[in-house]
Amino acid sequence: LDGAGVPPSAWSDDELEALGGTDAYWTAHASRGELAELRQTLMPRLAPALSAAAAAAPGGEGGGGGFVERAYSEERWTWAKALLDTRAISLPAPAGAGLPGGALVLAPFLDLCNHRCAPNLELAAEGSGGGARLCLRAVAPVGEGEQLCISYGRFDAQAMLLHYGMDPGCCAAPLLLRLSLPPCEALDAEPSLLGRVLLLAAHLGLDLDLELAAPPLAPPLA
Repeated sequence: LDGAGVPPSAWSDDELEALGGTDAYWTAHASRGELAELRQTLMPRLAPALSAAAAAAPGGEGGGGGFVERAYSEERWTWAKALLDTRAISLPAPAGAGLPGGALVLAPFLDLCNHRCAPNLELAAEGSGGGARLCLRAVAPVGEGEQLCISYGRFDAQAMLLHYGMDPGCCAAPLLLRLSLPPCEALDAEPSLLGRVLLLAAHLGLDLDLELAAPPLAPPLA
């Protein structure tokens, strides 16, 4: 997958074609539409404040509408959404600032840990109130030079791809993709539909268990 490492909703149209015909393809398209609708709704409300802040900032560009459109373009919104999807961490327990367990937070450095279905680290919240902090605890022996990994959660392969742009290869449900194979030349010369089905199955490496039966006889005409 050319767009691996980035959620499919942020892939180019050509990259997204690799998922053509799958649920992940339509889910990614729906996510794009929802983000575009959200931007269209919020930008008219945000633009005046963003423009004023840009004009007041040292070295600002005057806060013109053109600046706001460039700085908060659809591409920037897509990038921000992809960043949130791939970097946000779910708190394992309540933390400071009234954050409940399960809240999504951005935690620099901690979000650099890769996923493993059987991790050697876990995310933990220590302390309470203003002194709460996030830390990593070892849950398995860590050898010298071994990569430190956490679990992003119990997701199937499609959910991992949609949220994190990857398939770790250890999910219970596999990821089904469409493959582009060269055409089978014998198909053009085969006159029967059944023959074409069998040729196509053999070309794709599929094992078919067919039970053929004669069609029922038509009732006699009155």
